[in-house]
Parts: sequence; C-alpha cells; structure tokens
Amino acid sequence: MNYLNKLLLSLVLGVVFVSPKLQAQEEGRDRIKSLKIAFISEKLALTPKEAEKFWPIYNEHEDTADLLRQKERKYFGRNSADAATLSDAQASQLLKELEAMHEERYKSGKVYVQKLKTAIPEKKIILLLKTEENFKRKLIQQFRLRRGN
Repeated sequence: MNYLNKLLLSLVLGVVFVSPKLQAQEEGRDRIKSLKIAFISEKLALTPKEAEKFWPIYNEHEDTADLLRQKERKYFGRNSADAATLSDAQASQLLKELEAMHEERYKSGKVYVQKLKTAIPEKKIILLLKTEENFKRKLIQQFRLRRGN
C-alpha cells in the first residue's frame, strides 16, 4: 500500500472512530447547557420582561467566558507542558500573560454584572451567581456518582 492510500485510510478511520466521540461530547455539552438553563430559569423565576432582557446578556457572557477559558487552557497547556524545563524568563513571561488573561476574565465579569443590572434586580443577580455555583456542585456530584467515587 503506497503512502497516499495509507494516509487516506487513516483519515477515513479517524473520521469513522473519532467523529462519534466528538458528536457524543457535543451532545453532552448541549444537554448540560439545557439542564443549566432550566435550572437557572426555575430558580430565578424571571418575569417575561426580565427574561427577554436577561437571556441575551447571559448567553453573550457564556460565549465570552467559554472563549476566554479555551484561550487560557490552550495557551497555558501549550506553554507549560514541561514547566520544569522553563527558564526563569520564560516562566516570568508565562505568568505575566496568564495574569493578563485573568484580568481580561475579571473585566468581562464586571461588564457582565453591569449589564445584568439593566435586566434584572440585584437580588436576582446574587441569586443567579449562587444558582450557577449550586448547578456546578450538582453536576460534579452526579459525575462522581457515575464514576463510583
């Protein structure tokens, strides 16, 4: 079998075996997102007017937060793969860039809260933050139960 055929075969096998895993992961993320939305909706008891203003702000923030987390994971994972071999200068630079990413996430959170204040009462903002934490805890508990820990 020549190189081109081997390459083509490996690509086809990769698509056949990897694609279902990726699809399952995406379905899992979508299911978790749906559960989170339902959980938040139930706990916040938004009026129709509040919901109309709230959900676009919430969804925009979730998208931004996801992008920031991905950026940080990708950057940190790539640049600190073998932290023991980093020079002091490289470690210092990595920390500066990570601090900048954390600052960006912090600023994004501040903007998010300011936008939320235009959509829902401050008590519901506090309740939202608490509800998100509770959802995370429940999700982790379910994960641990399924793993048997």
